[in-house]
Amino acid sequence: MSLNLGPAIDPAAVTLAYWWRNASYPNEGRGHEYLVGADGQIIFGLTPSAMGSVQFWHYGQYYIILDVLPQDANWHLLVASQENNQLKLYVDGQLKWTMAADYNPPRMITRLDLADENWPIDRDELAIWQRVLSPAEVRRLQQLSLPLSPRLNRPEQLAPVAVYYWAFDDGDGDIAYDNLQRAALSPIGRWVYSPFNLGVRIGHPNDPQTTLSPVINNQDVSLSLWWHSSSYPNESRGGIVLRDLNGQALFGMVVGTWGAGIYYNGGRWYPVDSRIEDAKWHQTVLVYDSYAYRLSLYLDGRLYWQGEALWLNNPLTSLTIEQENWPFELDELTIWQGALNAVQVETMYELARPNLEEF
Repeated sequence: MSLNLGPAIDPAAVTLAYWWRNASYPNEGRGHEYLVGADGQIIFGLTPSAMGSVQFWHYGQYYIILDVLPQDANWHLLVASQENNQLKLYVDGQLKWTMAADYNPPRMITRLDLADENWPIDRDELAIWQRVLSPAEVRRLQQLSLPLSPRLNRPEQLAPVAVYYWAFDDGDGDIAYDNLQRAALSPIGRWVYSPFNLGVRIGHPNDPQTTLSPVINNQDVSLSLWWHSSSYPNESRGGIVLRDLNGQALFGMVVGTWGAGIYYNGGRWYPVDSRIEDAKWHQTVLVYDSYAYRLSLYLDGRLYWQGEALWLNNPLTSLTIEQENWPFELDELTIWQGALNAVQVETMYELARPNLEEF
C-alpha cells in the first residue's frame, strides 16, 4: 500500500507512531512502514519483526535493533523520531534505542509505504508529526491508549489567572480568608510582620488547610509564595501541598533550610542539592505546563530546575500547609489556573524587591 503525502514532510524533525500487533502469533509476522522520498529512497521508517527485532531506516540504510519487541500477540505502541541525524525508537512508551547517524543531505518525504513481508501483522492509528515528540508525550500516548492524533484537539493555551490569593493581612483570629474566593484557611496559629505587611507562622499543632471550590483542573497549574526560615539557624522545613479528592499530594512545594523541593503526582523530591542557609524572605514558584509537558521550579525570580512530566493525575480539591521541623513563615500564597512563564515569574519578583529592601 502506498499513499502520496501532500504537503511533503521535512525530514529534519519528524515522528512516526502507530500501534502494531503480530496477528500471526506464534508465526513470525513482519512488515514495514516507510516514509519515502520522490526518488524512491527510504528516508525514514521501521521494519518490525515478531522475532523481537526492528530495522530502523535512515536515508536508505538501516540499523538492526535486537530484542526490543515483546514476542506475543498483544498490541504494542511503536514510536520513531528523527531530528536531523538523531534517531530514537520507543516501544510501549519506553525509550529503547538512540543513535547519532551519519549526516545526509535532507530530502523531502513525499510518500508513505506499508507492506507485509512475511506472516501478516496488524497496524492501527498510524500518525506522522512534523516535529519530534518529547519522551513525556510518548509516555502519555502509551498510558492513555487513546487514538493517535498529530494535532491534539485542545483549545489555545490561556494566560494564567489567579484563582486563590492569600495576602494574610487579616491579622486577627485563627482564619485567613483568600482575597478572591473567600476560602477559609485555618487554623492560623500566629500572625507575623512580613515585607508585604502581614504573614503567618506555620508551626504545630496549627497546620492550616482548606477545601478548594472551585477546584483547580489538572492541566496548567502554578503555585507561588514567599517564605523564610524564621527559626534560622535551626532547620525550618514545611510543605505547601495541593491534594486531590482522595487526599493524595499531587502538586506542591517543600521549603526550608534544605532548599526547595517538589510534590508531584504522589512523589516528593529535591531536584537540586542546594541548601538555603539564611533567614531572608524567598520567592518560590512551581509551574506545570500541560501543553509543553514541563514542570518548572523557580527560586527568587530565576529558574531553579526544569523537567518533563505527564499531566497531573486528578483535579486539585484541597490545600494543606504542614510544618515538618522548626517553624517557617509564609506570605502572598497564590494558586493559579494556568502556567506562569519565566518572564512573569521574574516580573513578580522584581516588583517585590522594594518591599524586601525596606523591610
